[in-house]
Amino acid sequence: MQLKQPTLYGFLQSAGVSRLKPESYYGLALALGGGEVTMEELAGLYGMLANQGTLRPVTVTPPRKVDEGSRMLSPEAAFITLDMLRRNPRPDEDGAPPMRGRWPVAWKTGTSWGFRDAWSAGVMGRYVLVVWIGEFSGKGNPSFVGIDAAAPLFFRIADALNFARMKEAVPESGSRRV
Repeated sequence: MQLKQPTLYGFLQSAGVSRLKPESYYGLALALGGGEVTMEELAGLYGMLANQGTLRPVTVTPPRKVDEGSRMLSPEAAFITLDMLRRNPRPDEDGAPPMRGRWPVAWKTGTSWGFRDAWSAGVMGRYVLVVWIGEFSGKGNPSFVGIDAAAPLFFRIADALNFARMKEAVPESGSRRV
């Protein structure tokens, strides 16, 4: 008996990606990001990497009870993927050593066919962040390139979250944390 090999299409379906066209439609384009994914689904997939391969529902506030989720990847595969994404240089880096206190960000950008939209998604600390730039009509715009349009906003938000985290860790002079 020969077992059927898992496919990226099957993986995405198992992960709850709901708007995929039939598998035969994509060919190799699916591996290059050619599938239809909502922001929430994309956030869930990045969260799965941060949760060591376990897919859990996306929440905007810390849940009272943590959903155990379902294992989609091995912890090792999730680690290697995040490590590769962390090595992606920021668009504002000039080769100088990273700013002190800046947390590592595992991130990626995307640009849709026809420049209909641009996005950037990633993991930093305990956060998953997805930024989408586009027109709701789906009209293309040559300015909608992930690295140029979405990544700068993504890193402004990521840096603001990092600054807030650092500020919480160091109480203002004269105040005491209890």
